[in-house]
Amino acid sequence: MASAGDRWTQKPQYRVGLLVLERKRDGFDVAWGKKTRGKCFESLVTICGNNGYALKPLNGDHERVADDRSLRRALQKAHGDVDVVVATQPTISDGRLAAVLAQACAVPVVLWATPENPDVRGSPVGGVSSNSLVGTHLFAATLRQLGRRDVELVYQDQDWTAAASQLSRAIARAAGTARIKTAKIGLIGHQAPGFVDLHPDPFALHKTFQGCVLEHVGLADLVQAAEGIDQESVDADRKVNVPGAFADRVDDERSSRLYLALKRLVEAENLDAIAIRCWPELPRDYGQWPYLAVTRLADEGLPVACEGDVDGALTMLCCKFLGCGAPYISDWLEHDRSSFVCWHGGMCPTCLTSDPGDGGGPRIRPHFNNKKPAVVDATLKPGMDVTVCRFWVCDGAYHAMICNGRSKPAKRPLSGNNGLVELDLSDRGGRDLFACFEDWVVQYGMPHHVIICQGHHKASLVKFAAARGVKVV
Repeated sequence: MASAGDRWTQKPQYRVGLLVLERKRDGFDVAWGKKTRGKCFESLVTICGNNGYALKPLNGDHERVADDRSLRRALQKAHGDVDVVVATQPTISDGRLAAVLAQACAVPVVLWATPENPDVRGSPVGGVSSNSLVGTHLFAATLRQLGRRDVELVYQDQDWTAAASQLSRAIARAAGTARIKTAKIGLIGHQAPGFVDLHPDPFALHKTFQGCVLEHVGLADLVQAAEGIDQESVDADRKVNVPGAFADRVDDERSSRLYLALKRLVEAENLDAIAIRCWPELPRDYGQWPYLAVTRLADEGLPVACEGDVDGALTMLCCKFLGCGAPYISDWLEHDRSSFVCWHGGMCPTCLTSDPGDGGGPRIRPHFNNKKPAVVDATLKPGMDVTVCRFWVCDGAYHAMICNGRSKPAKRPLSGNNGLVELDLSDRGGRDLFACFEDWVVQYGMPHHVIICQGHHKASLVKFAAARGVKVV
């Protein structure tokens, strides 16, 4: 379950504990170790500042964490106050502490190995200045053999910039994995009529993602809650400046009622993501598509999947918790050898859409099909690095499709949300998108929704999937 603050933000605000492991007696190059420790702290300060994380040093003032008691004291400071511990040993620590770390650390661990001094002339130990990688290797192997699967390892030799990038991803992946274990996804209604490829398996969800659960809410209950919102709250919401540069606002108060009802439901049930049956009942019987409300919730950081797509909501939540930003769920309209057109009814987060001045910015419109309000027409912003991904169940087991790509100018104007994405298929053995798509759908049963988020996150998502036993295809 997300914290109250993380539920309404597009990137989680993790709390990071820094643990420096040492030995009781000085060993190797003490001066180099001190210098490295300072660089580690500076790097983490920058990483946390860039990502909105909170940093908490776990070593006490001038306290050397070098034995069982001092390690347990340090980890006690982390209890309830950090989401992930970054453990580093600028000079090799005591290997006996690995078992204590495995036993006493209640949160995921990122083990950070630091480089040797490239200038061996001043080294007092035959040119070996730190032995940090050896110590980190020992800890990582011991933790895994003791059953810890929530461990990341960071090492980039002398490249501190690359190490910082790897560390940033490792922190998000480690903390995000823990969050997903306690997450709850709400299904409002069911899948859209005929969309049986989106049908969820709550037991495979719980088992594969190690605790994530599904809660079902009736669509009629949502409508009743919306109709029961007091008029004062509705009027106040109608005065809110809706996020994004919207034009031609044509919605009525029922959109505000749906937005407020969904938000209150999420808060009341501690939901981290939702999947909603958005048609046919809501536009037909209630007179309102929920897509403006969905866009607003997405802009505020809540993953929302349309058409009752629970695994779509799961994929969006994984993207959020792993630091990939706001996700967008889309149909796959058409493709050529390397690019595909993404298209859906109109609920893309506005941070992923074109600027208002270029003609593709968000505009509130009636739905193209039945002319009822309110959808958000917008074009996917071109020129972005993106990741296209999807988790789903087929033959009783979870699968994943994960590709990096880049958004391009849309082929042609389309109502709803529209974009063009060129995929990187360089690791597909020379197979083009026609062949890949056929395999994804025919061989592995990939459902007809995919998730798009900004940035290249394939490596992180593949590692996350592999740790869950998910087959990446």
